[in-house]
Amino acid sequence: MKPVITALLCALLLSSTAQAATPEALRELAERFLRERAQGLAGQVNISVATPSARNPLANCKQPEAFVPAAQKNWGRITVGLRCSETPAASLYLSARVSVIGSYVVMARPVAGGQAIGIDDVRLVEGELSSMPSDILTQLDSVIGRHARQALNSGQSLRSVYLLATVNVRAGQEVKVIARGKGFTVANGGRALNTAMQGEVTRVRLDNGRVIVGVLGADGIVEVAE
Repeated sequence: MKPVITALLCALLLSSTAQAATPEALRELAERFLRERAQGLAGQVNISVATPSARNPLANCKQPEAFVPAAQKNWGRITVGLRCSETPAASLYLSARVSVIGSYVVMARPVAGGQAIGIDDVRLVEGELSSMPSDILTQLDSVIGRHARQALNSGQSLRSVYLLATVNVRAGQEVKVIARGKGFTVANGGRALNTAMQGEVTRVRLDNGRVIVGVLGADGIVEVAE
């Protein structure tokens, strides 16, 4: 709700002068809206918004408000919308760029596919995160101990797609099992009979000795569909 509140406050500020919004005021409104929306992004955030021409659909609007069209990402080249609260049909779209400068993980030396990544194999560097793939890794802790899915070269930026999923359950480990059916849910306990990662099929021997097969979830719970 914060972006909406910010947009409304900006709109009230603009309308307090009882004058129509100038092109510069519209640009500033869009920039404030995007800056509020970018809060929480790691790193230094820089925002630039195109200034509309003097002849635009909101030239006579006294209470403009900003919004972002659906399915817009938080950074990179995006579009920010402006509309008039007095005349909702009147809208304007401005091109904008949200760049984020921060740390990300790169390979300090090459590793082979299947090899576990150690602390000496990676390092952090500074760069523009907004120009990189969305699954770029930014924390060393999220990398150490994971296994490379493929051979990785020195200096290569590290993405989650390059790493094998972490093992969630090992054979012999106690797990919780939930069986779901139409109108019911039953919880039970047991021991995993195989090592598995999230989303993989897991065999579990229940406390009563019965062996069932389910799918391991992100929370370590094995779900069985009855």
